[in-house]
Amino acid sequence: MINPKILEQKQREDFIEVVCLNTPLPKKGDRFTKVFFSSPSSSVEEKMKECGQPIVCLGNFGDFSLLFRIEDGSYYFVLSGKIGFIDETLFAYNPELKYDFGHPVKESDLAEEVSKRVRGGGPFGYAYKKAILYGILDTLGIERI
Repeated sequence: MINPKILEQKQREDFIEVVCLNTPLPKKGDRFTKVFFSSPSSSVEEKMKECGQPIVCLGNFGDFSLLFRIEDGSYYFVLSGKIGFIDETLFAYNPELKYDFGHPVKESDLAEEVSKRVRGGGPFGYAYKKAILYGILDTLGIERI
């Protein structure tokens, strides 16, 4: 017998795939008030509810990914692969890189905030933080300090 949870997950992923194949990619500046990811309990969904704010597409993150943030700048995440949208709902598989500043961060303060946070931690933690934080600055065209 098929486990209902596995079937439900498969149906969710199939739906996301159909939407993503038949809709455009988000563009820089697009705003979304809802997200629908392959995992129903995504941390992005939780952060959106907590902040009560939409997410914004910030543009390309490397060659094959897109960078998004909660509008107040407190939480950033990267999506790759299948991504699409209908109206104000973003559809995708789960975020790959995520970073929570823990408080709203203005774009003008981002370089300073990143320079404080990129230091420290073990080698894997450092590499992860460096990839997402420097990637955020690069995507936004902000010089590192």
